Amino acid sequence: MWLFPDPDPSEDRPELAARLAPKLRSLANRGVYFGTSSWKYEGWLGSIYNPQRYTTRGKFSTRKLEDTCLAEYARTFPTVCGDFAFYQFPSVDYWQRLFEAVPDGFLVGLKVPEDITVAKWPGHFTVR
Repeated sequence: MWLFPDPDPSEDRPELAARLAPKLRSLANRGVYFGTSSWKYEGWLGSIYNPQRYTTRGKFSTRKLEDTCLAEYARTFPTVCGDFAFYQFPSVDYWQRLFEAVPDGFLVGLKVPEDITVAKWPGHFTVR
């Protein structure tokens, strides 16, 4: 069961996020989870992310988005893929920050690190 609280109706959320969240929450409560392969996507400003949250001194801050947008992502989606784990398995501190940003019941799927899945890269060949 998804324990994600209903969004605060007074919160200024982009229209698409406001429409998607209840539908995705309803599906998650029935065991069907929809999410994406990452959450750090600047292209979602205005649709999933409120651009004002990531503005510092009147300018958009990519760093602020990347450091803090998971909490806003989790207000819409019940799950995400942790594609960050493929190249280097995260530290304990990273995991703490990650799980503190999301509500109880939020699911994180991980890519298995390449040092486990790729002992040796295969040779590529050209078909002639």
